[in-house]
Amino acid sequence: MEIGTVTKTVFDETKDVIITWFGVLSQGEPAFASLDLATNSALLFALRFLFYISLADFAVSIPSSAANGVQNENRMFIGVSIASIYVEYLAFSLIIYGTMKLLGGKAPVQACIAGYCFLTADLPVAAVLRLPLVPIIDAALKAVQTILTSPAGGPLCSCASQHGISWFSFWHLYCQWECLVSL
Repeated sequence: MEIGTVTKTVFDETKDVIITWFGVLSQGEPAFASLDLATNSALLFALRFLFYISLADFAVSIPSSAANGVQNENRMFIGVSIASIYVEYLAFSLIIYGTMKLLGGKAPVQACIAGYCFLTADLPVAAVLRLPLVPIIDAALKAVQTILTSPAGGPLCSCASQHGISWFSFWHLYCQWECLVSL
């Protein structure tokens, strides 16, 4: 395969994703109402669309993570971060599918995943709108960490020091919340 062919393919794919993104943002669900979401081609395009949305979501989160001291130079960190965003969105689509089935829904899993992948178009926009709140949230999280630290410098509860993962870890925040409530 020549470099020109690869470049044209990537350009066409990106163009299709951008057109789909604007279509979903402007029209919402009716943008893909005429599409049969249960087909393999629709699911594959929806999964590729979700990958681009994951890239955009990661790009939007770079300033806030850099403000918290996260080093983005490591290529492995970037790949793992994008993969975790992608898997998180896919897992949520399966949770939606399971909930829908519990409530009597009849759509196949393929259609549910494809529909959710297309509806993630709003998530990068929401992340951009969330950016002004990042300093406030960071200050609140640092205040919680200060509260959970004893005057001697050690943690007030055992789980406050167990999770040195990151401020963005749900389990770290949950543990800190549990410690704060138990005070």
